[in-house]
Amino acid sequence: MNAVAAKTGIGFVRITSSDFVSERKGDLEMIVRAIFAIARERSPCVIFLDSLDEICVTWKQETEHTYRVKRELLKEMDGILNEQGILIIGATNRPYSVDEIFLPHFPKRAYAPMPIANERQQIIQQHLKGYRHSMSSFDFYMLGLKSQGYVCVFTFKFCPKNATYSFHLYYLS
Repeated sequence: MNAVAAKTGIGFVRITSSDFVSERKGDLEMIVRAIFAIARERSPCVIFLDSLDEICVTWKQETEHTYRVKRELLKEMDGILNEQGILIIGATNRPYSVDEIFLPHFPKRAYAPMPIANERQQIIQQHLKGYRHSMSSFDFYMLGLKSQGYVCVFTFKFCPKNATYSFHLYYLS
């Protein structure tokens, strides 16, 4: 998403559940308002709600903390419905955990399946491009096969941030 926004020159604001951590009353609402104010200022802009299921939990899982965030999010989302140049995108691994009250704000839905073995292999190879390592083509192939059930985010966990040294691959059992 960041790459698309950078290439097109469109503003981009990413929101995760960790953005809504505060002990003081009123801070959460202020954070939500500030995020949407930034999006309005950067218009045209994409607001990306990552892990939507953690931000917009169902009422059964709701706490005072999540209630306040959800209430302010709904207010802000309703406020930008008529504004041009702001697009809200949400992503979740658990679509049935998202509160139904948010669903009308996301009228289009797309399913992205788990990556298959050769896609996981390509993701890992791409992430390690430019780093020194001792992995052969066969090692990448085996890692792609053995990482069944991993989504893209977790395949990055195989790839250390500071991979300036050679590392050995231990196959998953």
